Amino acid sequence: AVAPCPPPQARIAIGRTMFETSSLPGDWVARCNRMDEVWVPTDFHKAAFAAAGVHPAKLVAIGEPVDADFFDPRRYEPW
Repeated sequence: AVAPCPPPQARIAIGRTMFETSSLPGDWVARCNRMDEVWVPTDFHKAAFAAAGVHPAKLVAIGEPVDADFFDPRRYEPW
């Protein structure tokens, strides 16, 4: 069984998710709309979630962090 989402005891429910296509399964839309906010990584995801039926006011694009020191292309030779 899938745990209740958002948890019933949550005072504020924030979902952090993404779906790497231009649409969402219907049950995702219902769960997202029960959240206070839904954090997605890009504006593309905001548009896709909104087009699928998630209330646009709930959607916030928060980019994924990158360790720029570790992933510095100047530090590595191409294969």
